[in-house]
Amino acid sequence: EGTGATKPTGNDEMQEALQGSVIKLVNQMIEKAVYSRASDIHLDPEEKDLACKMRVDGVLMDVEMYPESLKPAIISRVKIMSGMDIAEKRLPQDGRVNMKIKDKDIDLRIATFPTVWGEKLSMRILDKSKGILALKELGMGERELQKFEKIINKPYGIIFVCGPTGAGK
Repeated sequence: EGTGATKPTGNDEMQEALQGSVIKLVNQMIEKAVYSRASDIHLDPEEKDLACKMRVDGVLMDVEMYPESLKPAIISRVKIMSGMDIAEKRLPQDGRVNMKIKDKDIDLRIATFPTVWGEKLSMRILDKSKGILALKELGMGERELQKFEKIINKPYGIIFVCGPTGAGK
């Protein structure tokens, strides 16, 4: 008598292998971005493929092109990681995921947006291990630092902090 369990068919095994390779591919993509000091990863669907771009030092660079056959699997993997609804493809979604990459705590903020050729996906990479600098470590001259400290101790007003992504604002 059988246990009721069915032996996996060749197609099931192929699906498992594909799923495992997509997981590995997405993890490698994120690791590459972290090692490259990228602030963002963009997955842009095009007519026949999926473009992977990374923003490093404010410059968006083409990194990789994936075939159309991998588009849904890659997007679904990232959506699963970030707790998004993989069935919803016509509305924008937001999610997040925390990862550890070589002793670095990484926080990914993920957003999807529907386009003509599929879902566009962006991942903002935040390295939580960078820490917070003290005011004296920000590089202000002594005079500017004294003015700044005087202003922030007032009970009213506003200070705008501007700068490029990843600058620690």
